[in-house]
Amino acid sequence: MLGPLPGGSSPAGSESTPGPPPSAGALSKARPLDAADPVVVGQYRLVGVLGEGGFGRVFLGRSPEDRQVAVKVAKTERAADPEFRRMFHREVRLARLVPQFCTAVVLDSGEEGGRPYLVTEFVDGPTLRDHIRDHGPLTSARLTRVAVAIANALVAIHGVGMVHRDLKPGNVLLSPDGPLVIDFGIAAALGGTARFADQVTPGFLAPEQVEWNQPVGPPADVFAWGAVVAYAATGQHPYGTGGPEAFLFRVVHEEPDLTGVPDPLRAIVADAMRRDPAARPTAAALHDRLIEATTAPAVTGRSGDPATLDAVVRPGPVNSGGPPAKGRGRRWAVLALVAAVIGVAVLVPLAGWWPAGDRTLATEERPSAAHQLVVAARRAEDPELAFRLALAAYRTDPSREAALSLLAAADRSDLTAATLTSRTGAIDTFGFSPDGQLLTADKDSTELWDTSVRGAADTSLATFAAGTYSWTFSPDGSRLVTTGPTGALRLWDTSRRAAVTNSLATFDETNFGGFSPDGALLATDGDRFPGERAVHLWDISVGPVATDRPLATVADSRFGGFSPDGSMFATIKDDTVELWDTPARDADASLRLRASLVGVPDLVGGVVFSPDSSLIVAHINGEDTVWVWSTRVSAGVTTSPLTSFTSGLPIFYDAVFSPDSSLVAVISGPGPQSLDRAVRLWDLPTRGRTAGPHANLIGHAEGVGGVVFSPDGTLIATAGEDDVVMLWDPATRDTNDSPLATFTGHPGGFTDLAFSSDGALLATAGADGAIRLWDTSAQGTQSVPLVALPGRASEDAAVLPTSDGLLTATAADNGAVVLWDLDPARLAERSCGDPIRWLDEREWREAVRDLPYQPPCGSS
Repeated sequence: MLGPLPGGSSPAGSESTPGPPPSAGALSKARPLDAADPVVVGQYRLVGVLGEGGFGRVFLGRSPEDRQVAVKVAKTERAADPEFRRMFHREVRLARLVPQFCTAVVLDSGEEGGRPYLVTEFVDGPTLRDHIRDHGPLTSARLTRVAVAIANALVAIHGVGMVHRDLKPGNVLLSPDGPLVIDFGIAAALGGTARFADQVTPGFLAPEQVEWNQPVGPPADVFAWGAVVAYAATGQHPYGTGGPEAFLFRVVHEEPDLTGVPDPLRAIVADAMRRDPAARPTAAALHDRLIEATTAPAVTGRSGDPATLDAVVRPGPVNSGGPPAKGRGRRWAVLALVAAVIGVAVLVPLAGWWPAGDRTLATEERPSAAHQLVVAARRAEDPELAFRLALAAYRTDPSREAALSLLAAADRSDLTAATLTSRTGAIDTFGFSPDGQLLTADKDSTELWDTSVRGAADTSLATFAAGTYSWTFSPDGSRLVTTGPTGALRLWDTSRRAAVTNSLATFDETNFGGFSPDGALLATDGDRFPGERAVHLWDISVGPVATDRPLATVADSRFGGFSPDGSMFATIKDDTVELWDTPARDADASLRLRASLVGVPDLVGGVVFSPDSSLIVAHINGEDTVWVWSTRVSAGVTTSPLTSFTSGLPIFYDAVFSPDSSLVAVISGPGPQSLDRAVRLWDLPTRGRTAGPHANLIGHAEGVGGVVFSPDGTLIATAGEDDVVMLWDPATRDTNDSPLATFTGHPGGFTDLAFSSDGALLATAGADGAIRLWDTSAQGTQSVPLVALPGRASEDAAVLPTSDGLLTATAADNGAVVLWDLDPARLAERSCGDPIRWLDEREWREAVRDLPYQPPCGSS
């Protein structure tokens, strides 16, 4: 039984004085062991057989502390079924979470000889079935007490995500402390392996349990509660007598006979036994109706029935994690009423129950407890236990260490947010917009998806009638430029929904230059008009764009880029870089030259602005020098470089500024033409020509194709053609420093590289289509990532840093795209909705020394 078997009171391994010898009641219930019965199961000595059922055989046993326990061992044929074993272990986990006031305590579980077993305290008391057989139906007052107690137990059982599925008089024990509901969970395990109605007592099954392929949930237990109460009131089954087939037919097709059930219980039982599960009250509503209907005076005598019926609820632990949640006040008031009516102390909240341990964990104790839980999670061999420990750590103290531990312990299914399947065919390419939407494309159409969607989705936000080979979003995500099979640029409004056939503009014979930071201007360059190579600025802030009327034009130039603050843009004319004030978007817009940047001896290959827009860097293709100018100059001046840097190798690939604009990293790039395997760092600003950098980051065996700073500028990540990523300290002044960490295992190279917003994670997207997440505090060589998200080889993988972590997407084998959610807070919230993932007090105490148990999914 996953609820009570009859069993001892001390968990194995706890400090305890030796228990008393077996009680006369226990021995009278047990028959001698058969020759084929085991003598020892786990660490429990078996002394007799208490009974046998669909699950297996129940033994009376003794714990190592010599206390009476009940040991239930699965039948061999059950144990051979993998689904049964999976369900059994899941239900054991849930059974440990059920409040002790309503069931026998689950002490232990495991497997012996390949057969699952369960150990509970031994409860020395008759079942409700035995009591009615020996003493007849219950009197009205005592019937009400038992009805309330069973409803109370169902509230607790349903509250941890369980469904009993086999509630019947034989599964209600009348203990000295009050009625206890037993065997919940065993029925669930049985239900996963065969036709459920063949495995349990048919007379108390709900109609949906009898019929094939019907969902079975908490309403089935409410129906069974009605049948049990009717039986207790009359001594007869509400569907009469006969064989199992007769019972099953009547349950589905006839109404129960409630003759003899006293008012006001009769109306409540009738509602509970409605054939439509949706029409039945919940266990909580059932309990409330029972209390409201109870008006009898308190019982003071104990004549007639055994004393076991004089108490309804065993006092349990008080939830000291904080005040009751919203909506619980009425139930507390009702509990006070029932306490006055039946003369017992009621100390157990009926919703959101969680044992609070010895005392509340103090704020200053939380970091230590969380760290110990993280350490235990790393050591745990059982992946499910590792996740429970990590979840408890994060809920106790959501530190960086705990957050990374939670992500590392999560299963891929925990991190899967959605699977997006295009109706137009297999997705060829995809990527994120700056505002967090996902673009997918094939040769015929381009779609935009809502990344907050969960589960399977095949309906996008918008479908643009154009195939896409490449695309670029505006910084605010409101505009999209695509390049398709014809080579034309098409401009789209991403706020449009459904099928979008008309673009805002189509530009032929031109190149995409860039968007202004506010997304209101588009720059293009090329032979837009016959005989003219020029830079054109277009106002794209509203409506369709007139492609014959640019906002401004810079003749005989190529576009260099907008400054990050949007105040200026750069154009390139031979060996000169020109800075222009960004024009106003009105009919009188005119261009004003801010500065001409000179001093480069040959054609300028490209320019890069610093993040604070105060500096601009230029290079010559195939040369070894980089020039740096200040943009803080008087209008219209011609100015020379502040400084220039010489790398010593005649190849330039990219220049990347640190977030605070104080450093620039220069790489020569990947490919067979690269003669350089280093990243060079220079301090900014400096004056005059500089022969060498302040640091050479040398470690890759082949050319470096990517470099990125962490958001706070304290780390640099480099990606090489040697399929290795390295982390460096940019503050180093060693010209030949070693990397802080080396991350291996990226077959085929990289397609993307990004830090999370807090810098705790580095995401690497590989040519194998997978995304790997690395702990940036790691040291040395790491070959196993913190998290690996699978993808399809030779396909895209996309990463977007967000304010709460990283948005990631990979290609699935079926042509769909999988979205992954890597936010630990959302992962913890989702996981707390499944009680099977809660760390119990025993597991906490094995991991945390000298600190009180903190309910992981209660108040935190």
